[in-house]
Amino acid sequence: MKRLFLPFALASTMLAQVANAQTSSSTPIIGYYKFDVPAGASGWASGFVTKKEFQGQASAVPGAPAAGTITLTQTGATWTANQFNTTGVPTSSSHYVEILSDGNATHAGLILDIVSNTATTVTVEVPAGFVVGGTAPTYAIRKHATLNTVLPNGAGLAPNEDIVIIIDSVGNEMNAVYDGAGGWFDIATSANLTNTVIYPGQGFVILANAPRVCTIGGNENSYVKDGPTKISIYGGIPNLVGGLNPLVATQPADPIYNTLAVNTTIANGINTIAPNSDLVIKPTLDGIFDTQYNYIFDGVHVTDIANPALNLDTDTIRNGTALIFVPDSDKSFTIPQTHP
Repeated sequence: MKRLFLPFALASTMLAQVANAQTSSSTPIIGYYKFDVPAGASGWASGFVTKKEFQGQASAVPGAPAAGTITLTQTGATWTANQFNTTGVPTSSSHYVEILSDGNATHAGLILDIVSNTATTVTVEVPAGFVVGGTAPTYAIRKHATLNTVLPNGAGLAPNEDIVIIIDSVGNEMNAVYDGAGGWFDIATSANLTNTVIYPGQGFVILANAPRVCTIGGNENSYVKDGPTKISIYGGIPNLVGGLNPLVATQPADPIYNTLAVNTTIANGINTIAPNSDLVIKPTLDGIFDTQYNYIFDGVHVTDIANPALNLDTDTIRNGTALIFVPDSDKSFTIPQTHP
């Protein structure tokens, strides 16, 4: 389950949803938003996900993980073999499973790449140390968002000019440029990046040659998601993470988290951010991509590592932007539910 994150080069300069169910459907909440991108480098994330292609409860409790996977059985389903992994490559899955509940509270919102499926089963990758929840999971299946569905048709960026920077968890950097004709390519290698997966909550850096007004959503990736989302963050590298509620045009300074979730979610045990160890960086939005705050949790409050007396529990984070997580080891972070 590799994820794409902030490039080391930029990090060093800083110090660093509702849709179709199996048997019924409800009215989806969909849309798009525009945001101002400054000239220079700035960090952003999509507030949307794709629609649910399935939701239900598995017919049985899955067996213990084998070879890093578990299999969910859905008796009575009539799926086409591998319709949820059209790439045929487990590490480049076209769809994912989101665990909604399974008897283990820590699994709620967990994002699991689909390896393969049959007519009545779905096999997914699970993280190291995954323990089966004890009850049959309730889950949803969604198609992965991609670079071109998150930033459709360039999203207002200048073709063959402005760069979107993404990187995988082992440090492979991609510098994507819109070609002006519906595709994206790597400026260094010319590789086709149009269908590069962007995971829920995953951020990216826009390097713009001039101020731009960009659009996210209004297309395949335009659904508002309910509930928490549990994502992987990787030790030793910066991880760019944003909220999953759309930007509110009339209140752009509203926090994307409930006050600062770095405090509120750690305090109630949802997350595993290590007190006095893991950093959470708030970058500026002036195009320089410098650090505004280096948040650190002291076990009670969020403070700035350079000014421990500064209480930042309720510091606001602009909608649509992202924070940089720098954990001391691989772990997970839960993006809280922000849509009521």
